Amino acid sequence: MARAQALMEQHGMDALLLLTHDDYLYFFEEGRYQPRAVIPRLGLPVIIVFRGEVEEIRHDLGVEEVRVFSTVGQQIHDVITVMRDLRPTGGSRLTVAVQLSWFEVPVSLITLFQRSNPNVEVVDSAPVMDALRLVKESAELERMHRAAECAALGMRAALGAIREGVTENEVAAEAEYAMRKAGASGWGFAQTLPQVNQWTHGTQITASHGHFAFFGAFGMLALAAIYYIVPQVRGMERIRETRGMWGFWLMTAGMMLMIAAFAIAGIVQVYLNRLVGMDFMAVRNQYVTFWIFWVFFFSLVLFLPGVLVYLWDFFGLRAAPEKAAARAIAGASE
Repeated sequence: MARAQALMEQHGMDALLLLTHDDYLYFFEEGRYQPRAVIPRLGLPVIIVFRGEVEEIRHDLGVEEVRVFSTVGQQIHDVITVMRDLRPTGGSRLTVAVQLSWFEVPVSLITLFQRSNPNVEVVDSAPVMDALRLVKESAELERMHRAAECAALGMRAALGAIREGVTENEVAAEAEYAMRKAGASGWGFAQTLPQVNQWTHGTQITASHGHFAFFGAFGMLALAAIYYIVPQVRGMERIRETRGMWGFWLMTAGMMLMIAAFAIAGIVQVYLNRLVGMDFMAVRNQYVTFWIFWVFFFSLVLFLPGVLVYLWDFFGLRAAPEKAAARAIAGASE
């Protein structure tokens, strides 16, 4: 907490508004269904929770300043009240830092907060949070080692559960049971190196990577499995491949161009927001929108037609003519 407040002082931030699970967990080491807290530049943090959580928060965290909310409107009102008690470092407007990740905090929530607090300037909390996460304290390192041990137990349990007739869900259940029994709170997701993540976090580069990985791994695997299994189930030695190949290449071309558009949009975001220092929302609305248009364009012009051709081929799958099949089998035997 002291390190965060020192960084806030350095970057001219009056308060850090926590709206995401990862930030809340980082500071308070516990999870909440609706994580909301305000860390002022000076003084103790304020946590905003449901009524039934008040005593638990005070007992577990030792935090006296706890606000209760029952609706989103009440939650915003409490945050506004806290903001009014703060004093800006300079000028008449408060500078409040929020995690401005497009996949973490809805734009509508940030917009509503800004409208409700006209004297507040909302900035990205990345300069504080990225600097905090780059330097690990001994307690963090211990938790990382413990998490790795839990993950290893889960993988060993998964390997031990793999046998003929066992479903993926059953294997996953064994892995999750082993990890939770060892003390894990749930599934963990691989994180990129901090030296990389401080630049790419919250940009369209993440979307580019996601599309590339899921289509390249699961999409390709599903297509290959279908075209291998279905003909055998239907008793076809050879199938007509023309439509299937058209569908495959249309989907692949469309996906690759979508990935490229996402990647370019992400690079624009990294340069203008992280390096030049432009406002996150200004970059997103004025510069990134152009590249997102091309994502939708390629998805409609290439990828969607590829999916339709694939479905047409799948539901109308036919065996190849006998002569062509015989030639193909003979060629394979030679």
